[in-house]
Amino acid sequence: MPKLRFKDCLVIRGSIVLITLSLLLAHVGPVGGASGPSVTVVNTMANPVPVTWNATFTHVGQKASRDVVLQFLPGCSCFKRIFPDGSIDNAAFGIQAGQVLVVMDVDWSLTGGVGGQTASMILAFGPAVIFDSRATFNTDGISGRSEHLTGGRVVSVLPTPIFEKTLNNLVLSGYLAPDK
Repeated sequence: MPKLRFKDCLVIRGSIVLITLSLLLAHVGPVGGASGPSVTVVNTMANPVPVTWNATFTHVGQKASRDVVLQFLPGCSCFKRIFPDGSIDNAAFGIQAGQVLVVMDVDWSLTGGVGGQTASMILAFGPAVIFDSRATFNTDGISGRSEHLTGGRVVSVLPTPIFEKTLNNLVLSGYLAPDK
């Protein structure tokens, strides 16, 4: 490491002194409006200040009330909605007219495979594949993945899952949005 010369040390110290003096001597006035006195807002239970928006937002900036978690049930070959309390809707889920579902996450697992073989989960509309995920079966014959779809997949009808072996679990997570 090179040694600093006396002149360099003086320049550094002088710079520090100038910065310190400018910060100490700078005039900082009170914050206020362009004209008129300051205003104090007090929000109490007896006299609440009205708010125009009261919503909880998710990590992707969507209202939590639009959040949708769907589980595919092979018995009915349909997706059913899982509510925040863990209960499952009795009716098959369908996307309402004028809305789309933005799928952000797909969690799936299959059983009944042979260790080392490849398992696949495909979501499609007829020949059009919108999701294709693969994983290797372990020695217990179980395979699966949790996939985050960074850009999401926008669908107006639910896709058909295509898989080999026995479906253990298939969950789609996302949110409903207006179809504009």
